[in-house]
Parts: sequence; C-alpha cells; structure tokens
Amino acid sequence: MSGIKNFFSTLIIALSLVSCVSLSESGKNVKYTLENIEPPTNCFLLGEVSTFPFDYATIEEVLTSLRNKTAEKGGNYLIPEIEEVGSIIKGSSAICRGKTTVARYPCHYKGSGKVYLCKTDPPQKSN
Repeated sequence: MSGIKNFFSTLIIALSLVSCVSLSESGKNVKYTLENIEPPTNCFLLGEVSTFPFDYATIEEVLTSLRNKTAEKGGNYLIPEIEEVGSIIKGSSAICRGKTTVARYPCHYKGSGKVYLCKTDPPQKSN
C-alpha cells in the first residue's frame, strides 16, 4: 500500500511542477522584445513581474505568464529575462522540450521582466 501512496505523491509533485498557461485577452495586447534591453522612448516604467513561484517547461509558457502579469499591472510592453533552471522531474528521466531525457540536463525555465506603459504600440520583435 505504501508503494501506491508513494507513487501518487510523486505524481502529484511532478504534475504541480509542470504548469500550463494560456494567454489572456489583455495579455494578447502586450508586446515584448527579446533583443533590446532599453524600452522605446515613448514608454514609462511601471514595475516588474516574475513567474515566481512557478517554473515552466517552455520559453513560450514563461512569456505567456509574463505577458499576462504585465497586462494585470496595466502595462503594454515587456522586456523579459528568461533563465533555464533545471529538470522538471527529479529521478531517472524528465520531460524536456516535449522529449523524455535524463533528468540531470537542464530543461525548465523561469522568468522576470520590466513592465512599461507605452503611448503607442511598439513593434513586436520576431524571435
């Protein structure tokens, strides 16, 4: 019985580390750049956002979370910083970028960013 209990405990912990996030309607209006470290001249700093306490399996999920949080703060422009921080599941394997891999290889992300309000929509940079 304890084996089943341990299995479900491990499963719950693993699933809690993998988060799904979708872009909110207001988050869709948030532009971002991965190339510039300076905002356009028509923008004013509102504050910062972070994915804390969650880590995400993809860079896209980090950006989605940060864009949603930027919109919640009233911003329409984000300069994100994304960091690869390690494997999602401890043990012999992990899900990394849609593939099963050895857990010791880094494969999940966290992020933060500066939130700006811009008078006109800045162009969104392509990746």
